[in-house]
Amino acid sequence: MPRRARFRIAGYPQLVRQRGHNDKAIFVARDDYKTYLAILRDCAREEDSACDVHAYALLPDSATLLCTPKQPDGVGRLMQSIGRRYVQYFNSAHGRSGTLWNSRYHAALIEPGGPTIGCYRHVDTLPVAAGMARSATEYAWSSARAHVGHDQERLIVHHEYFVSIGGGLLGSQRRYAALLEQPASQPNAREIESVLSGGLAYGGEAFKDRLERQLGRSVRPGRPGRPPRRAPAAETSQCQRAA
Repeated sequence: MPRRARFRIAGYPQLVRQRGHNDKAIFVARDDYKTYLAILRDCAREEDSACDVHAYALLPDSATLLCTPKQPDGVGRLMQSIGRRYVQYFNSAHGRSGTLWNSRYHAALIEPGGPTIGCYRHVDTLPVAAGMARSATEYAWSSARAHVGHDQERLIVHHEYFVSIGGGLLGSQRRYAALLEQPASQPNAREIESVLSGGLAYGGEAFKDRLERQLGRSVRPGRPGRPPRRAPAAETSQCQRAA
């Protein structure tokens, strides 16, 4: 089956994941995490790869980001720049050579609004789901602490909807902290992981309809390519009479 085309569209959040080659570790020391975040911060500020980074979670074998590109191909350029610079660092630091990443990163397009906050929470709770922390804010290498106001993270740019959920940043941080304490919805988590692995869109049906018209291809599960042609009303009526 052909690979789905990358999303080339600015202004919408994208959930992005890059895994280590054959699921091998890409972070093995504290300095690895720190270096990756420094590279991410630098690359996200460069003109060609400019993105607002809203959330992140670094697990030993993967990096998951939620970011909004400022250029249509911003996410692709961001991941390319990070990948190149981090591999050079990692190979030098650990006396190795060769590839570090799986061949392609995964990306899903996210509807601004409630689905974006759902992805905030999904990213921040990945360490908990992986059994690496008892609570989201306990884990050192995610954005959870910045989202609840415990850390001043220079990397994070809050999405405008995040700031609006509590009537301002402080209120939103308190409300989000309460959200993190609630049990995770397994159906929501499975849906997010499914659209991420499939390169699809996460959000409401009206959002997906609008994207399909704008992009000229399907963003729902099924065969990649353009969405099925809808028969004009006159044609439909003729078919119904014939039946």
